[in-house]
Amino acid sequence: MSEIVQLEMSGSLWLAGSAKMVTRKENGIMAKDPVCGMEVNESSAKFTSEHMGKKFYFCCEMCKKKFDEAPMNYMKH
Repeated sequence: MSEIVQLEMSGSLWLAGSAKMVTRKENGIMAKDPVCGMEVNESSAKFTSEHMGKKFYFCCEMCKKKFDEAPMNYMKH
């Protein structure tokens, strides 16, 4: 329980049932690009994909393309 409180207070929290970690920032919710690991603002992301009912956010077109070609390579197990 204390770890959950620490994550919540730090602004980072794993979303239940999700393959991504999100960070709350002053400018919105940040999602981690599953390909390169860069943080991407969900509200202003230009590149997104959906896989198995989940939305993923990307920093650039190349990361989106790599994910779309083989999404299972970037899913956390």
